[in-house]
Amino acid sequence: ASLESIVRGLALELADHELSSSSSSPASSSRIRVNAVSAGPLPTLSAKGGIAGFDQMRRDMEVRAPLGNITAEQVASTVHFLSTEGANGITGQTVYVDGGYSIVGGPGMPSR
Repeated sequence: ASLESIVRGLALELADHELSSSSSSPASSSRIRVNAVSAGPLPTLSAKGGIAGFDQMRRDMEVRAPLGNITAEQVASTVHFLSTEGANGITGQTVYVDGGYSIVGGPGMPSR
């Protein structure tokens, strides 16, 4: 299963549970959100040592991604935003923080 389908399935399952719970009402709902962040290739120790062709993937991303390579700070900012009240209407989504690499179909990226 894809990351998107897993996230949406979990969000839907949680929403169904909230709606069917006898104590649940819009005022008492837990309002738990389920989202995922899919980051582009970040130069971590585990990625460098565990992903075959990692350095080439980073070079390819730098050339092909509309916004170039990404940083851990950009990914962290997205995760932080999703945890704030500013994102309280977002659930069941996968947010790609990859500089646009996924939209240009870089090597190793699933086609959409």
